[in-house]
Amino acid sequence: MASIFKLTLTRTLLATLTLTIFAAVNLGRAQNYISVVTNTPGLLGYWRFDPVHQTNSMVNGYQGTLYGNAQIGSPGSGAPIASDPANQGLILDGQASYFVTTLAGGITNSGTTMAWVYLTEDPSVAGRDFQITAEGQIANDFDFLLHTDNLLYFFTDTSSSTVSPQPVPLNQWHMVVGTFLANSNRVIYIDGIGVATNTCGPHHPDNSLYSIGENLQFRGRYFVGKIAEVAVFNRNLAASEISAIYNAASPNIVITNQPNGFVLYGQNTNLSVKVSSPTPVTYQWYFVPANGSGQAGAYAEIISQFVYGVVVTNGGFGYGNIPNISFVGGGGSGASGYASVSNGVLTSISVTNAGNNYTSVPNVVIDPPNGFLFGQTNSTLNIYANQNSLGNYYVVISNTSGSVTSSVVNLTLVYPPSIVTQPQDQVVTAYGTAFYAVGAAGTSPLTYQWLFEGTNLPNTYANTLTIANVTPQNLGQYSVIVNNNYGSITSSIANLFLYPFIDMPFAGAITYWGYTNVLGVAAWGSGNLSYQWYFNGVAIAGASGSNYLLSGIQFTNAGLYSVVVSNSYGSVTNTPEQVVVNPANVSLGLFAGVILQGTVGYNYSIQSSIDLSNPNSWTTLTNIILSSPVQIWSDYSVDVHKGAQKYYRVLPGQ
Repeated sequence: MASIFKLTLTRTLLATLTLTIFAAVNLGRAQNYISVVTNTPGLLGYWRFDPVHQTNSMVNGYQGTLYGNAQIGSPGSGAPIASDPANQGLILDGQASYFVTTLAGGITNSGTTMAWVYLTEDPSVAGRDFQITAEGQIANDFDFLLHTDNLLYFFTDTSSSTVSPQPVPLNQWHMVVGTFLANSNRVIYIDGIGVATNTCGPHHPDNSLYSIGENLQFRGRYFVGKIAEVAVFNRNLAASEISAIYNAASPNIVITNQPNGFVLYGQNTNLSVKVSSPTPVTYQWYFVPANGSGQAGAYAEIISQFVYGVVVTNGGFGYGNIPNISFVGGGGSGASGYASVSNGVLTSISVTNAGNNYTSVPNVVIDPPNGFLFGQTNSTLNIYANQNSLGNYYVVISNTSGSVTSSVVNLTLVYPPSIVTQPQDQVVTAYGTAFYAVGAAGTSPLTYQWLFEGTNLPNTYANTLTIANVTPQNLGQYSVIVNNNYGSITSSIANLFLYPFIDMPFAGAITYWGYTNVLGVAAWGSGNLSYQWYFNGVAIAGASGSNYLLSGIQFTNAGLYSVVVSNSYGSVTNTPEQVVVNPANVSLGLFAGVILQGTVGYNYSIQSSIDLSNPNSWTTLTNIILSSPVQIWSDYSVDVHKGAQKYYRVLPGQ
């Protein structure tokens, strides 16, 4: 028998996968079929057309010759015949290809011709008869052929024929048989069943030649397809003999599609076989779990050193037969028991011998189950692929001639990618470095592709992503797609945020009494930035923008100004900077006096001194109200020609 298939596990994908078990054929089938044929009385010739015997008959030493393109097939050249998976038969292309041999002694008053045929074209399509076998060169004597109406015809005399009621199907192996008894009856069988019979006249034997694939009398009747296992008997076989020969071809398990060995975790998977059999078949599936979960359990009960009972704690599953029960340990011996099983489950254990000298409770040892799956009697077994599905699966197919067991298929659970650790939001300082990582699981190999705002980032194929020298252009949403051969998954969004950063700080100012000044900063940061200006360390009410307006500045506005910029992730402070308020901007010309730059309408006092070392030497010369932003005042009391020296200053007017 062939072996079993096994379901094993790797790691991670979700989709349905239907597999077909690659079921091996019972190697004894061919020998069984050959034995039945060769032991049937009256066998004249038996041409198997297999790689071993080629054109030679297995009995009576007849050798034949191939003509045209006729050739003996080999494994892999097409569908094998039901009786032998290594035999492809005699391959004929319908173009003057056939086989001829001698048949000494020949067919006289009764006979049987038998062959397995595999049609690849209907005779009606070819527009001619397809000859299967023919005797000698006498017209319509012992000729077996497919006519242009696609029906099977059998001739044994010159006056009549027997015709099958239905055609032989294409692209399948079928056993066709014709039997006759001269002046009595003639019968056609297809696949062991008689399908047509009528009376026949006398037979006129011609024992010189026997052809397969062409009629030597009516040339051009060439067979298209394959012929194998041709047997000729010198008597008309009984229906029971033909049925026995056909049934010797036990179930033929055919691969419908080769499994790839991988199933998706968490999905339903079908394991199936396709069977070709001459008689109805039955199926029984088996499963032996890898983790031993089908094993039944029980404990013994003792009294006065005798085992008097057993309690089943776990009935297990997969018991297709009655397991052996034994009692181990406990210091005694001789105890025995008998298990009862229902629907594959161990239901009870009866003590058949109490044994003796059990000073402690012995262990109840139950043979493991043979994997019998109760009720799983179809050609397909559906399983849910998970950890509990791991183990050995196989199916036994039976018919009236015997049984075969399916082969081993090693199935591996595979997983699509899954995200174990999502990439996390990052908050960095300006020109800093952001680092993202994703943790993924799944069947290897895993591949990665990072995205920024939904667009692939070039050359980002690792499970980590580094962004250096961060600026506002880098801020946004990052994600990663993880792929393998069984699917893909996209991570959650990970944002890149920026702490507040003052790109253009406030650096202080020198201004003049009454002027209007704007103090300002330029800042970066994620989200909405908020601002708070401070004067000499005290928050200025309402000063909450990037700019702070000082209108009509007074000397009391002079001092240290700073601003704090904040967002949801932190804050940054512009270091305090000085604002200096001067009464006016004073410059000297080539004359005695000053040039004043100040605020129109403001009153300024002009003072002079001739001795700077004496702070009390300053004298007010005049008070003026500026009528223009820049105004010249001349000191006419000074005679510049006498080399007088005088200093001037401007103060707020009195």
